[in-house]
Amino acid sequence: MLFATRSNQYAPLLDDSQLAHDNRESSSSDLGPSTPYFDEKKRKSQPIPWTFIVVILCTLLNVALSVFPAMFSQTKVSQTDTLVTRQNIHLLRRPNQYIGFDKIPRPSPPVGRQLSTYPTLLSLVDSASPDTVFEDDFVAQMVHSGTITPDDRKVRITPTMSTIVQFRAIDWGMEICELHIHLPESYGQEGHSGSLGVYRINSTIPLDSSSLSYNTRPPRVVRQGVIPLGNGVVTWHRKFSCATEEVLSFELSCLPSEESGGDPGCFVEWVQIKDALPAIHMVQHSTI
Repeated sequence: MLFATRSNQYAPLLDDSQLAHDNRESSSSDLGPSTPYFDEKKRKSQPIPWTFIVVILCTLLNVALSVFPAMFSQTKVSQTDTLVTRQNIHLLRRPNQYIGFDKIPRPSPPVGRQLSTYPTLLSLVDSASPDTVFEDDFVAQMVHSGTITPDDRKVRITPTMSTIVQFRAIDWGMEICELHIHLPESYGQEGHSGSLGVYRINSTIPLDSSSLSYNTRPPRVVRQGVIPLGNGVVTWHRKFSCATEEVLSFELSCLPSEESGGDPGCFVEWVQIKDALPAIHMVQHSTI
């Protein structure tokens, strides 16, 4: 059975010129009206180069971080030199090493404890040559890796020369210090006479041996004691209070002849080591 079908009406094909004209109109209608206002608005709506702005901000931040800490360190640590040297190392903050030690239960009365410490500085000064600096270089030794300065130091006490000694009180709860000076029997024989004076000097910071001379030495504060020579073995000690991390400074010298009975023959000399006499050292006693 056949069904009647309705034929579609065909339109004639466009030639090439009409097709190109229609394409131009279609593209113009898609982009919108081409007016000066629309073109300006389109330029303003372009995305901002945020990456460029981020780079500029990061650069400014890096410059600020490199400049301001340096300015702060110049005013906080040192006014003349921002480098850490032997002369200004004492300006560095020494944080507390014993946090919470005061909260630990301890027996009462405290258990007696003690420890020995040795000088952190031994340096000679000479009143006959007041500008002379006796540096540590004269005891330096050459090894395969370079130059080293041993811990051994010379102590020399004459009518014109004296020895500057410094200690640092260490540990926690050991705040009674006792200065000890031990001389063997040879210093009590003939040729070693007179008396030694032990003086506390006015310095609470580490001294620099490379610039220490008789003219630059700290002034004396008080005489701690007198050590007579010529009476056999010498064992002298004196107790005093000291705080943790405190620097203690002393001067050993011959007493003037008018104070030592007119005897000008004071002369003492030894090499300071840590395991034999003669020696000068400090003993710290527990206080808690």
